Amino acid sequence: MNWYQSTNQSIIMSEAILLNTFFWAAIALLAIATSGIGYLTYLEWQDRRRRGGKS
Repeated sequence: MNWYQSTNQSIIMSEAILLNTFFWAAIALLAIATSGIGYLTYLEWQDRRRRGGKS
């Protein structure tokens, strides 16, 4: 294996790690947004129940 091939493999590994990091960051952001929307929906439902009607 020459210098170019080892450097090329290193770059490919770096790109794979970067893409993997972006993927998991996107999953985490989706989970946070979904949880926030669910929490706000729950609060609205609880408030509606407390008031005793739909608005």
